[in-house]
Amino acid sequence: ESAVTSLEVPVDELDKGLELLEEVLKRPTFPKADVKRYIMEESTFLEEEAPNSSRYLAGSASRFAWYPADSVYGARPDLDGLKKLKPSSILDQHKKILAEAPISVLVVGNIEYAAIEDKLKALIADIGMAGERPKPVAFTPPTTQRVIAIDLPGNPQTRISLRMKGPLYDDPDRLVA
Repeated sequence: ESAVTSLEVPVDELDKGLELLEEVLKRPTFPKADVKRYIMEESTFLEEEAPNSSRYLAGSASRFAWYPADSVYGARPDLDGLKKLKPSSILDQHKKILAEAPISVLVVGNIEYAAIEDKLKALIADIGMAGERPKPVAFTPPTTQRVIAIDLPGNPQTRISLRMKGPLYDDPDRLVA
C-alpha cells in the first residue's frame, strides 16, 4: 500500500504550493465534520453505488477470488471500522507513515531539478526514513479455472474481466508478457 500527496501548481506559484504541501504533510488537520462527511460518502458508495457498479463488483470479485480476506489485496470493505474512524486515529496513522516510511519525490513539469532540489530536500528532511521496497504480498494463485457471475438485473452494462497469473514486477519477462 502507499500514501500519496500531490501538488500541481503553475511554475510561478511553486513556492506558495510548496508551503501548502508542507502544511498538509507536517501540520495536517482532520476536522470532525470532514471525517464525518468522508465516512458518509464512503458508506453511501459502498452500500448504494458499489452494489450496482459492474466495474466495482468485477474488480472486487476478481480480487476476492484471488486473495484471502486477511491479505492487503483481498481485504473486504469494513463498514463498521469505517464508522468508528476518528480524527485522532487518522492523525496517528499519518504521523506513523511520515516517521517510518521511505519517501519518494517525483517532479514532472517545466522546471529544472536543480532549481527545486534544495527546496524539496528541505521539505522532506525531517520525514520518512531510508528503507527497502516492501516484499511482495505472498499468495497462491488459483490452480483451476473458475467463472464468477454476478447478476445485476436492469443494469445497462455488462462487464467481462479475465484474470490470470502473470510475471511479477521484478521478473525479467514482465515487459515481454
